[in-house]
Amino acid sequence: MITSNTKNNKILVVEDSATTRLILKQGLSNAGYQINLAENGYQALLAFEENHFDLILMDVNMPVMDGFECCIALRKTTQGKNIPIILLTGRDDHESINHAFEVGASDFITKPINLRLLAQRIRYALRDADRELALLNAHAQQQQLIDQLQSTQTQLIQSEKLASIGLLAAGIAHEINTPLATIKANITYLGDDTEQLIRLANRLSEGQSIEATEKQFLTELIDEFPIVRHDTLESISKIQHIIQSLMSLSQQPNENSICNPVSVIQESVEVCLNALGFSGVLHSDYQCMNVSVKIKRADLLHVINSIILNALEAAGIDSTLKISCCVDHDYCIIELIDEGPGIPEHHLSHIFEPFFTTKPPGKGTGLSLSLAYQILKKANGEIKVSNLKNKGVCVTLKLPLVNDSHADLVN
Repeated sequence: MITSNTKNNKILVVEDSATTRLILKQGLSNAGYQINLAENGYQALLAFEENHFDLILMDVNMPVMDGFECCIALRKTTQGKNIPIILLTGRDDHESINHAFEVGASDFITKPINLRLLAQRIRYALRDADRELALLNAHAQQQQLIDQLQSTQTQLIQSEKLASIGLLAAGIAHEINTPLATIKANITYLGDDTEQLIRLANRLSEGQSIEATEKQFLTELIDEFPIVRHDTLESISKIQHIIQSLMSLSQQPNENSICNPVSVIQESVEVCLNALGFSGVLHSDYQCMNVSVKIKRADLLHVINSIILNALEAAGIDSTLKISCCVDHDYCIIELIDEGPGIPEHHLSHIFEPFFTTKPPGKGTGLSLSLAYQILKKANGEIKVSNLKNKGVCVTLKLPLVNDSHADLVN
């Protein structure tokens, strides 16, 4: 008895023999499939243009257009790229089988046809097609999200209050790649086991017994499937979290592209030190009270805030912090020095990479220095980070000065 199809899938049967067509139609119809018939490859192409099919079951040797030629033509169409195609033939030589897969066949069955075995192969082909379609849809959605991220690259910097999330499209793609690799590995793993599972199912359906090692395989597969499922869902959740973080971005209002660096530093120091309950010592040296730099005030404030917060997190709220601001030719030089443990040398070359962080999971996004780098680069400035000889870190900002004609526009 053929297992009933509960989804009522639609199958196109292409066979030049009237007797075989009748047998296939009756057997598959009894299994719950909707069956359309064609006598050769040319008729199959015409039927495929006018109807939607979930699977094509096609003979190889036919007049007008054989199964190989029809398979090639179907794979060249948009709708036919991914549809399951099972070829039927009386030949079982390796050359014919290899050629069938070369032209795009999903499966290959030799005659005479065992209807029960055919129904199982059809069911497996439809199941695999559903999975492939789900993966293609997921990939299309992810690509759409990545395209959206690229289009928002110029909106990375937000208001002073919310300017803490800045994402590069390349950084997003890199971060998404890790959970995607997990998903791909799990699907590959399941795919490999599925082939073995199909072989065992075919043998059981034919009344054959299976060996003890094969029973052990089934037991291990049952035990491992929940783990694979959990890892896959967790990876998907990570991707969703990254995307949701970017979607929270809001439009930043227009403002002057120049500011006084000392006033920004003083504002940042007051806000950050008070907010964290700073009880240490602050040494400040401002030698350029009246200069202006070519950067938006909110952007520079975000950079200074991030550096101060990182410094106090590394050195502690009871440490010593040194901040200086001076002029060197056509540039304003800002230095912030802490007395923390410093940065491991092998990490220094990575600190400006998006999502790079040495903090424990959940304690940091790894975006603050990456965003600071992008802000200063956009303003034709620079940021450098170096370890001091004894201990501590020195962060140096270099920003272009505004000429005298623009100075009175500030503050």
